[in-house]
Amino acid sequence: MEKDSTVTKRVWSIWQNCKKLFDFPRMNVRLHQFLRDWSLPIAMGGGVMMYLLYVNIPLFDNTHALAADIISVVQPGLIF
Repeated sequence: MEKDSTVTKRVWSIWQNCKKLFDFPRMNVRLHQFLRDWSLPIAMGGGVMMYLLYVNIPLFDNTHALAADIISVVQPGLIF
């Protein structure tokens, strides 16, 4: 029985050290702040990359006219 108690104390000690090493509430706040600060620039960069990919793939050449028509209708609603 004494051996189980020693193992339990050791596991508890390791757990306490891990909690000090990984401060989850503070880490979540930092992650949330990072996502808030960088989500717009990352989304803008991703949009530019996807546009360049779409324009430069010859397979999609016949869809450019349709996409232009759809964008001309949808874009004013997104701006205002």
